[in-house]
Parts: sequence; structure tokens; C-alpha cells
Amino acid sequence: MTPPELAGLRLDQGLAELAKISRRRARRLIDAGQLYLDTRPTRTLSRRLATGSVLDLLPPWDGTALPTSLPPLNIVFEDRWLVALAKPAGMAAAAPRTRRPGELTAGEALAMVLSDRAGRRVEVVLIHRLDRATSGLMLFALQPRAAQGLGRAFQQGGVAKRYLAVVTGDPGPGEVVLDHPIDRDPLTPGRFAPSPRGRPARTVVRALARQASHSLVEIWPLTGRSHQIRVHLACAGCPIVGDALYGGASAPRLMLHAWRLELRHPVTGAPLSLTAPTPEDWAAHLRRWGVQLPAEQ
Repeated sequence: MTPPELAGLRLDQGLAELAKISRRRARRLIDAGQLYLDTRPTRTLSRRLATGSVLDLLPPWDGTALPTSLPPLNIVFEDRWLVALAKPAGMAAAAPRTRRPGELTAGEALAMVLSDRAGRRVEVVLIHRLDRATSGLMLFALQPRAAQGLGRAFQQGGVAKRYLAVVTGDPGPGEVVLDHPIDRDPLTPGRFAPSPRGRPARTVVRALARQASHSLVEIWPLTGRSHQIRVHLACAGCPIVGDALYGGASAPRLMLHAWRLELRHPVTGAPLSLTAPTPEDWAAHLRRWGVQLPAEQ
């Protein structure tokens, strides 16, 4: 998503700035047809960027066989402008470095389902990401106008995000504010850590239920740093169950779920309150704790 300070730059200049790559590499990617501008492929280097323009880099097809049947998807909201998808744990949001045979990303799976239904190719624009191991809500735009509006909403704090997690320990009474800057861990690739040199990050946590050594917590991330929730909960002595990277107790999956999104519709301005039902593997925890979440009562 193009911020105001990059508006007016040539396409290759803007891509280099946004992707933190050299202009030479940016030009090679554009020449190879891997850049999409507002959902459309473009090779015109002289195009000028506008505020809110969406740039997507799509890797060339690697020869991996595509699935022969439509993937099962849980679409929780859809109109002509956008789609909200409840992503299952284990599905990549964007193209991973290496794919399992027949693997589709969330965006690819959604485009495949929508295209089959429409009888024509339907392009979707990924607006924000979830870790592969995290389940829950993801938004995709179907039109450039919606993509630009959603991008601005995320950049300007116009989207309220709420997560659920099962953690070891107890974060404490009431709403607990976790406020630690976050940076890449210099010792472990792919890991992040609190650092005074990091980017500001702020998370609010509230326990919904407690039992023995575990708690069910609701989380409001007020900023959007990589691994923010996982790092902050680990720093608070409450690592997420299943989060081996940050010291969480062993479990079949990361017990983190992107539960709710509240925002204004990027085109109509109508309020949207979207909920991804808790996955089936959470049912035992909720029953044991006697918890009924608002959308599930």
C-alpha cells in the first residue's frame, strides 16, 4: 500500500522503497511481469504511484501441481467490494518460500473458489496477513477502490482487531497493557524480541477464564508489528500454548485465533463487525471453562 510520502514516484522507485530492494531488482521484477498494481499486472516503469495504490509481487509459478478440487473455505462476509475469510491454522496467507505439494495460499484458494463460482477469473488483493499457524479473519479486496480504502484504514488505525489465545499462566486482573518495542532477534532468524531499538508496539490483554495453569485471554493489538502478540505474551510470562518459537507449552497447533474485526466499509462507510467462529479444536477448552463467547451464545 503506497503511503502519501511515496505518491508521485515512478513504479520502479516506489517498489524499491516499499520492498526495500534495489531499483535494479525492482525493474527486473516488473519486466518479468511479477508486479500487480491495483490488482492488474503492469510492466510500465514510468507509471506514477498514487496514495493508496496497492502493489503486489507474485512469484512465478514453480511447477507445483494445483489441486484438482475446490478447497473448502469459510467465507464469513462477502459483497462486490471485499471478502472476509476465516483462515484455518496451517494455511499460508501469502506465498511461502517453499510449498507443500498442491498447497494454495489463502488468497489463491479464495480466487479459485470465486472464479469457479463466477465462471471467469476473479482477482483478490491480500490486505493484511496472519502467521501460517494462526487461524481467523483475513480481509481481501475485490476492487482497487476497496483495496485502497482498506489499506488506509489499517495504516491509520481504523480497524479494531481482537484475538483469542490459550496461554500458560495468568496475565493478571483487568486489562493489562503490554508495551515493549519489538525488533528482529539477532540470534534467531525468523524470531522477534523486545528491544529498546525496536519499533513501538502496544497490546492490551484481558483474561476471560482461568483453570489450573492455563488462561483463555482476549487480546487487542493496538499496533501491527510482526509476531507482536506472541512476543508480548511471552514477555508477560504467558506464552501462547503451541508456540514453540516463544516458549509455549506443547500442543498440536498455535492456540491463537484472529477472532473479530471492526471497521467502516471502505466504500459505503457502513460499520462492519466481523467474527470468525472459534475453530473446532477450541471446543474442549471452552466447554471445560464454561465460556460462551458473544458471537456463539
